[in-house]
Amino acid sequence: MGMATAALVITAIGGAIQVFSSYQQYEAQRKANRLAARQRRENASRMQQEIEAKRRENKRRLAGIRATYGRLGLAMAGSPMAVLQDSAANLERDALTLESKQRSMQLQGDLLAIEEKSKENAVLLGIASSAVNVGTDLLMPTPPRKPQ
Repeated sequence: MGMATAALVITAIGGAIQVFSSYQQYEAQRKANRLAARQRRENASRMQQEIEAKRRENKRRLAGIRATYGRLGLAMAGSPMAVLQDSAANLERDALTLESKQRSMQLQGDLLAIEEKSKENAVLLGIASSAVNVGTDLLMPTPPRKPQ
């Protein structure tokens, strides 16, 4: 085997290792991103359940306040009504805060999925570029330098 042939073989092996390594990195990143996106979406789903539970709890609390007013013989007008309305608004604000967090989690999951696709395309282009560079090196090897 001549020196030129050995150089071509080494170039081909080096290129194959580079392409394989890039692909392995791509696969690891893809799996990590998919897992993170799935976890965000699952968290958002759990948060939706919390929101529904919070709203059920809010209804029970407001019903309890109304029942207490009824036992005390208070009319649902004036100050008792204002207190009830304020209580309802505060309880709903808590539920809306949870909804906002839930939407944020869902969006983060969606963004991770988009980011994954973008990185996937970049890595695949990098792999293709490496393969083209190796092919170019194999087809048009750099001539050896002449000693000076």
